[in-house]
Amino acid sequence: MTVSMSRLLLAALLSTASPSGAVFAAGQTEDLQGDCDRLAADPEDMARPPSFDGVAADDIDTDAAIKACTAALSAKPGDARLQYQLGRAYEQADNSGKALDLYRKSAARNHSAAITEIGSMYEDGSGVEANMGEAAKWYLRAASLGNREAMYYLGLLSDEGENHVVNYTKALAWYRKAAALGEPDAMNNIGYLYEHGQGVEMDVDEAVRWYRKGADAGGAPATNNLGFMYEDGKGGLPKDLKEAYRLHQKAADMGSVDGMRDTGAMFEDGLGVGRNYAQAVHYYQMAADEDDGEAINALGRMYQRGFGVEQDYGKAMELFNRASDLGVADAGFNIGYLYEHGLGVEQDNTQAFDYYRQAADKGSAAAMNAIGSFYARGVAVAQDYDQALDWLKKAAEADNEDAAFSLGHMYETGTGVSKDIKTALTWYEMAAENGSDTADFKLAELYDHGKGIDHDIDRAVDQMISAVRAGEPASMESLLGSWNSWSLAFRQGLQSKLKGDGAYQGDTSGVMTAAFTAALKAIYGVDE
Repeated sequence: MTVSMSRLLLAALLSTASPSGAVFAAGQTEDLQGDCDRLAADPEDMARPPSFDGVAADDIDTDAAIKACTAALSAKPGDARLQYQLGRAYEQADNSGKALDLYRKSAARNHSAAITEIGSMYEDGSGVEANMGEAAKWYLRAASLGNREAMYYLGLLSDEGENHVVNYTKALAWYRKAAALGEPDAMNNIGYLYEHGQGVEMDVDEAVRWYRKGADAGGAPATNNLGFMYEDGKGGLPKDLKEAYRLHQKAADMGSVDGMRDTGAMFEDGLGVGRNYAQAVHYYQMAADEDDGEAINALGRMYQRGFGVEQDYGKAMELFNRASDLGVADAGFNIGYLYEHGLGVEQDNTQAFDYYRQAADKGSAAAMNAIGSFYARGVAVAQDYDQALDWLKKAAEADNEDAAFSLGHMYETGTGVSKDIKTALTWYEMAAENGSDTADFKLAELYDHGKGIDHDIDRAVDQMISAVRAGEPASMESLLGSWNSWSLAFRQGLQSKLKGDGAYQGDTSGVMTAAFTAALKAIYGVDE
């Protein structure tokens, strides 16, 4: 072998040698890179090879990824993408220091995904002291390189209050930039801003358009929110509970924790799908496993009631405490309820009141209602109707139907207040709007009997039908047991309305017949 040939061979060997002296053939280097990409490539990385879909951070096999990416980086030292991917594996393995070091090396080569991740670490205080200003600097640098995820995060900083200052207009601008590059979560957040009129004029139709764009782009949050639009029939969409259920479940299948919880609620309430408590528990448990406080609280309710699981007050208490620690206000109410009724614990109204008060201070309308009830009845505290009214009004204004009904009852009967039927009517109306079936029945009474208000037979009939369809027991007891206490006009109107709806075929003279009794029972949901 000549000297010149030896030098050429040495140069070829050195060109594929790692710092440790290992030598890799070109094909072997590609194989090692492929293993690293397969195990740790980021789906959001603009530099990700298109032949690899990428791996969500939570799905990374850390041991295998660290081994593969370390080998790949040895074969190709200084490769920014491989440095970033090895950093991802270390971060998922809870070695944030090593991850940050690798991200910084990758960022030095302008790898935008690594730059974005450094911003996230400053935002979360992972491996470094939390610093929102520093996070924003890194996000801005990545955004300047065209990274849509960084643009989305800049929107979030403004949306959620960078340095405690919320700027929806600035958030919207960043979301639009990210959305223009195809970021589905940015599309979802634009929809949310339009739905709630934050930074823009409220426009629910426009919100639906953005939710649909986000869903079509594969975004789980947008898919779930589009489900809510169908659930409520908003934004020009028909109310379609089956479609709402389909979208919530699709979001759940995509990994959305909100979708898991909301699918559980659909199964629990039988909305858009047959009621199935076991399935409700299944989906609540999925979300609870991701530390979703609302799902943990819902799961506690299932154990409290024995729905889909064996009744277990101890397990319910455990779950309520866990949800409360995560900041769920209604979990504190549920703990108070267990103490008030002595369910799995020694009955203790004082303890119940304390938990209700803590939950109310966190915003629980149910707890506010319970406190109002305690003051009205003089339970655990001295009876005080002024305090009762104050707490019940707070709860009612927070859309608690029970509180609104209680206020209606107080004004109708003059309990603790001057009797005022018109004010009672206002509170009963609010209770009915928020879903109180008993308020529907009460309104039917007031509108038919005209107690201090004008008669409105059509309204009385509509409210009574709503109560009966909802299975409100007092409505059926009154109709079947005190039929003639209702005005003739009401009795005839109810029969005519049900006949027009196809729910009854028979006489409309106002006389209770066997056929009409059967029709009422069918609507109410009981067998003959």
